[in-house]
Amino acid sequence: MKLCLDTYALVEIEKNTPTYRSIIEEEFIITAAALGEFYYLMARLKGARTAEYWAKRLLPFTEDVDKHLWVESMRFRAEHYKEKLSVIDALSYTYARKHKLLFVTGDAAFKDKPGVKHIA
Repeated sequence: MKLCLDTYALVEIEKNTPTYRSIIEEEFIITAAALGEFYYLMARLKGARTAEYWAKRLLPFTEDVDKHLWVESMRFRAEHYKEKLSVIDALSYTYARKHKLLFVTGDAAFKDKPGVKHIA
């Protein structure tokens, strides 16, 4: 099954975390919003060179999200407001569910949700 990676997974891949090493070899996508969030984190924490490296590497696997899915994902986030899901995670998870992708994250809030590959 094709994967949809969240920002948590991308950070762990960048850190070369052993439990995430094989993920980058699988067929995956990321949302443009997740790429933007990841770029921001890399630029802030590791510098522009690292951010640019990852942006260039991940752009071919990046998908835009239409306005209707944005609304749907914010509905999902509102329904689960007690879980304090981020905007980008709610969006990426909703995208994954709509496109029948396996959502990959280490975020505990998604651990027991359907369609999630939770990697601690």
